[in-house]
Amino acid sequence: FKTLNLQIWDTVGLECHRHVTRSYYRGGKGFVLAFDLTKSLLDQSNGIRSFAEDVFRFGSSYNPFILVGTKSDDYENR
Repeated sequence: FKTLNLQIWDTVGLECHRHVTRSYYRGGKGFVLAFDLTKSLLDQSNGIRSFAEDVFRFGSSYNPFILVGTKSDDYENR
């Protein structure tokens, strides 16, 4: 077994937090990028792409990440 230190930072994707989140990428070993399934993926694609680019630009040389859809239980709005 291996012990992992997990830190989760929820910046809500706001532009005003971008300068802060970029500093977190430097020490990260893996990332989770979340998007809202109740909103159009086309509306969110620029934000997702931008954050993914920041992970590659400001993180270490190898930065695996997972793209996760949230609110999958909100059937009425999906």
